[in-house]
Amino acid sequence: MEAIQREQHTAYMHDLRQSGEYKDRENRIRVLGRIKEGSVPHVHSLTKHNITRDDMNDLRRRNGFDILIVIAIIVTVLFFALASTDLREVTSLYEAKAHKSIFFHIHLAKTAGSNFNRAVARRYHGVCGNKAYSFSQPLEDGVNRDPTLYTVGKQRFSGKTKQSLGYHNCALISLESPQQFIAHLANSTFKQVHTTALIPCRDPVDHLFSQCNHAGKNFLTLVEETNCSSAISQCALAWDRYNNELLRPFNRVILFKYDEHDAMYDELDHSLQKRVLELKHGFRYINHARGMPVPPRDLVAETKVFKYCSEDSLRDQLLRMWSYYSLCERFLGRSVIRKYEADELIKNILLS
Repeated sequence: MEAIQREQHTAYMHDLRQSGEYKDRENRIRVLGRIKEGSVPHVHSLTKHNITRDDMNDLRRRNGFDILIVIAIIVTVLFFALASTDLREVTSLYEAKAHKSIFFHIHLAKTAGSNFNRAVARRYHGVCGNKAYSFSQPLEDGVNRDPTLYTVGKQRFSGKTKQSLGYHNCALISLESPQQFIAHLANSTFKQVHTTALIPCRDPVDHLFSQCNHAGKNFLTLVEETNCSSAISQCALAWDRYNNELLRPFNRVILFKYDEHDAMYDELDHSLQKRVLELKHGFRYINHARGMPVPPRDLVAETKVFKYCSEDSLRDQLLRMWSYYSLCERFLGRSVIRKYEADELIKNILLS
């Protein structure tokens, strides 16, 4: 009975999260949350979610930040410009000060990277990635399975195709590759260009359970048969995609909460060329496609796990075992997005 109720609840939550009203409400809450942390969202986010200048300054004032008089003027001008025929001219003035860079999305397994790659490919020109290229996007959201382009039966370009295409025409690159390859690419083809690494951060314990789920492994069973450290090692998925050496070839590093894609759109909208016709896209639960459970997490099973190794001890082990977790814990924390000069970030890591 309990299993049936849990399955019904999971199905209900999945359907709820797909509704447009739910997504709009959640996205508005996220934008307001970023304002509370001191960020200034893109004007399109403010107008889309009906957040006024007074709303923004009131939130900043209540959370200890100065009001943004200059930004408020810009937002007001652009708000009215959205309805004008001269929008492109006004927008070009706003974007003239945008920070230009080649962006590398570090696609860490089970951090919604496939969805992010596909979403940005359908939003911007010049996106190249394992799961999606801008130039090959169909009008309707779906997976292009053209065998002349894709490895048979998979949602990715073949190695031969990627090699022939190269990356020199790309503005944002999303790779599921070992960190050595990504670092080499950033330090060779793009050595003379300003580069930014985009690193998605996910709660370590939540991330671990997702990796186990992806591999079809039951973490509780693994813990019962061995111990916490051994169970972690058996679930670890593609941890070779990050260590701190990856940061060295880059000029900037942006850490962001893995499922807060709107925060990254606000950042990238300043630098990447948006499509004239923006293509719709939806979020996909990749594990669900394999017949495995989707969020929310199975709290009953997790309670049993924590009897063998507490959540705090599990988190501490993960922070020690992979530098990615400690990077996110120390330099993103509970924030949605944070930006660093790579040299300064590396110095702070070495000082710890």
